[in-house]
Amino acid sequence: MNERVTAEDVQALPAGQKLELSLKDDTVFYFDYRKPIDFARVEMTAGDHKFTMEQHIGDLQNVDYGTSVPVDLTDSPDNQFRISSNPANFGQLTADEVEVLKREGYFYKELSSDQAKAQTTGENCTYGTCEVCGPPPGAESCNWSPSSPCVCTYELHEWCD
Repeated sequence: MNERVTAEDVQALPAGQKLELSLKDDTVFYFDYRKPIDFARVEMTAGDHKFTMEQHIGDLQNVDYGTSVPVDLTDSPDNQFRISSNPANFGQLTADEVEVLKREGYFYKELSSDQAKAQTTGENCTYGTCEVCGPPPGAESCNWSPSSPCVCTYELHEWCD
């Protein structure tokens, strides 16, 4: 099941109320931020853990990715990112790549410009996807079970010279 989340969804809520979403195996949440979303008002539940999307975005931005491509969910050329508790739901990785992602917690894959379908903003552009899976904010671990699901995030990247 796919569920789109937009700024309008959050703005339609009464003042002080949060948009409450629950990660389940068969759901992918598409965050479309062409209009800015107040991520502090989006609350996710993963197993026994609750966290805001603002916390999740901040946690991913603060990871030391070393020489790997960093994840910034607020800077995608298609102005969206996806979240699921099952990385296979993204439909972008092979079964072997999903296993690497589950084991390593991070997977970067370069795409051709045809696959990326993003607008080119310069020359010599590189397109890729970044997938990150790990425990939700506030949890120290996850084990892919319904009671301790991992939070998986998918994002499209674009770099141009």
